[in-house]
Amino acid sequence: MTYRLVFLFFTVVASLSVEATQRFTVKDGDQIKITISRNEISRLAIEGKGRLAKAWSPKGYLDMSPDVAQGEGYFKAAQGTPNIFSFFARDDLGNTYTIIATQENIPSQTIMLAPLHENQDKFSSEGSIHKTEPLRKAANALFKAMFLKKQLTGFVVQDVDKEVPLWSETKIRLIQTYSSTKFKGEVYEVINLSDKPLDFHESEFFDFGDKVLASGMEHLSIKSGMVTRLFVVRNSAGR
Repeated sequence: MTYRLVFLFFTVVASLSVEATQRFTVKDGDQIKITISRNEISRLAIEGKGRLAKAWSPKGYLDMSPDVAQGEGYFKAAQGTPNIFSFFARDDLGNTYTIIATQENIPSQTIMLAPLHENQDKFSSEGSIHKTEPLRKAANALFKAMFLKKQLTGFVVQDVDKEVPLWSETKIRLIQTYSSTKFKGEVYEVINLSDKPLDFHESEFFDFGDKVLASGMEHLSIKSGMVTRLFVVRNSAGR
């Protein structure tokens, strides 16, 4: 499947006067669960000094119209998008977030992301958030490279074909690895073998082996017989 940066321009015709606000305090690499309107346009914005810079989704999932002047975006799930889906958003402060969206029959929503370091001294030498920031950024860069099927400097990419038994309702195969001295990225194919749709959450895969730093799926809801990809980032340092 081909991925692209989704910034489809369209005219916002819906009134946002009845919108509700969902506010999240976030840091780079966080996963955020939001609820959006199935039929109305919603707003994605960054609180404080930050501005929305980019958004990625599987091709055809998201219609996003950027408001360049305000540094925010107005978006709606495209017709045919699964009820639960995920996409990336990045602000101009350098933070990238995985957003897990659930569609419901509700009015327009405002999704407000408040970066954690906006309320801290960004250049302080104290606090674990500053010590772990390079680790989060590197892991997130690997995750995006796998998601977008791109090479990444410093990593060896290998094709693999290894079945991983986990659940009777699924068939999971490891199909590709990204390896460096500090990280290992793994790409899996997941097939729904049951006769019913299966719903997942990325957190279900945090115990999927050792040293998992991040995980994510192309599709969080897969129909019977459907194939999707699972991405896992591990810390391989010290092994």
